[in-house]
Amino acid sequence: MITELIDYRSIPRVSNSDLTRLKEECLGYTSPGRLVPQRAMQFGRAFHSHLLEPERIGGIIEQLLPDMKPVESGRVEHLTEQVRRDSFCNRYLRKSERERVVLFTDPITELGCKARLDMVYTSPKRRSALILDFK
Repeated sequence: MITELIDYRSIPRVSNSDLTRLKEECLGYTSPGRLVPQRAMQFGRAFHSHLLEPERIGGIIEQLLPDMKPVESGRVEHLTEQVRRDSFCNRYLRKSERERVVLFTDPITELGCKARLDMVYTSPKRRSALILDFK
């Protein structure tokens, strides 16, 4: 299993982020005019790491939070606590596999694809999976 972010990004397959960038290029968006502002992306990465990788939060804090305003870092912590307090989210945070990497081949285009799923809960009784994606 691929665990490090850099390992996932180095896999030579198409990701959803790759498709989003391609779409933006085709629509004429440039990096400064991205649909999602850089601060929002930074906030999202910090929240994502706080919630899904609390064991690595020390390194993440050093990387992301120094560039964030104090009010934004407080919002990250507040949002993380709100999600953890939610009974539905809390249940799946405790019982799900996090950051699962899936490699597959698209049946129509035959392109190699990849996905990193935030949380995957597999029901032992029903043998079905619930995938949770935080944005």
